[in-house]
Amino acid sequence: MKKYVSTMLVILLLTVTIFSCKKSNGPKDYNASIKDKTWWGEFAYTGQDAEYYSVHFNVDNSLTWTQWSGDYPGQWTLNGKQLTITFTGNSVEINADISDDDKLMNISDNTANSEINSGQLIVNPKISLDNTVWKVSDFSQAVPLGPDYQMSFLPGSIVRFKFPSFDYRQEQYARSASGAVIRTTTVGVIGHFGIIVSDKEMNGNIPGSNARWQAVKQ
Repeated sequence: MKKYVSTMLVILLLTVTIFSCKKSNGPKDYNASIKDKTWWGEFAYTGQDAEYYSVHFNVDNSLTWTQWSGDYPGQWTLNGKQLTITFTGNSVEINADISDDDKLMNISDNTANSEINSGQLIVNPKISLDNTVWKVSDFSQAVPLGPDYQMSFLPGSIVRFKFPSFDYRQEQYARSASGAVIRTTTVGVIGHFGIIVSDKEMNGNIPGSNARWQAVKQ
């Protein structure tokens, strides 16, 4: 009798374990990766160098697409794991599948003017920048800022640049509503457009120069 009871208990425990595993490994909720989330990636206009973009998906199915040239409103829909992005005021449509590790796959669009190269979720775009220092590397060397320079973020939305070949320079900067995008705003000097892709990394462009840069938190 005791042996029978023990066997039944083992079977019961195995059944519960199998059921729990099946439940935890159920279908992914792709909406959770999109609604009120911010993504980033690379795209390129035909015949031009790649640049970075960020897109924030609002809970009401509207979106804001951000690149160095400006912010562009649109709409998003999700059918299973297939994401569709459309833009207000033009006919451009982007389609992609969301992977289980929150990246865009099988990306396509209906225009020959540009191509989306990549996309992925930003886990925490609202990190604090105050009193942080970032080492910047210029990938393209399209402008003479030196191979590496430094950005120090100060309270009051001020960023201080230190270049190898010339003195410090301070600029005001602004962040997007999602927190992911920064833009320096001083008039008359080379500006920066950057996307906070993780708590230790930014990627960006210098408008008008095709220079791409990466910054690593020190």
